[in-house]
Amino acid sequence: MKIDGRLLRRRRMELGLTSREVANTSRVSSATIKRLEETGDAGVLAVSTLVAVLDALCLTLLEAIDTPETTTCEPTLIEAVGRYLAGQKRGVPLVELAQVTSALLPEVEDVVTVLEEKLREVGMCLKRSSTGLSIVPVVQPEIAATTASARARYLANLNAGDLSLLYRIYSTETPLNGVAQSANLTMSLQKLEGAGLVEMPTNQAIRLTERAVRALS
Repeated sequence: MKIDGRLLRRRRMELGLTSREVANTSRVSSATIKRLEETGDAGVLAVSTLVAVLDALCLTLLEAIDTPETTTCEPTLIEAVGRYLAGQKRGVPLVELAQVTSALLPEVEDVVTVLEEKLREVGMCLKRSSTGLSIVPVVQPEIAATTASARARYLANLNAGDLSLLYRIYSTETPLNGVAQSANLTMSLQKLEGAGLVEMPTNQAIRLTERAVRALS
């Protein structure tokens, strides 16, 4: 996860705090605060630790996330990359994404930037590792604060199968009886409903919530 380090430093200065004071309040090292301000790299921090640092600076996670510049990409390519990543249980290199989607590498890089922004809106993010990219959940503070505790728990436990079902519902009309035939799909549907991403149907067609539609469309 990339944090706006300049924002962190500016807010700290506005509050008249030293790096050591912020570190002591959030129970991290001064070196951690310095690294966040200089690089914005929060990838090695637990979400709870990062939230503690932001609380000390009176910032929310959404305010502190370094938002990339808006990039225009083909919706079908975004969907293809997202669907492929959601179906993998390992990191996927950019080169592989380009091969499976028949796209150029620069196009895939732009898609990844857009997809990452969309995933944040549904409580997920892209994890970058030595093996490549993967989609992982991240519990945002406002989700835990404004919804039931079970919803935050479900959101923290979404796996690749759950994400695959989410993209399936997004791209095609998915009947409830088709999902109910599989125990795994039924469990995934319960998780997505608990996370506030889908609504159980009255007309036998599963629907995405407004928040999920806004993020994925």
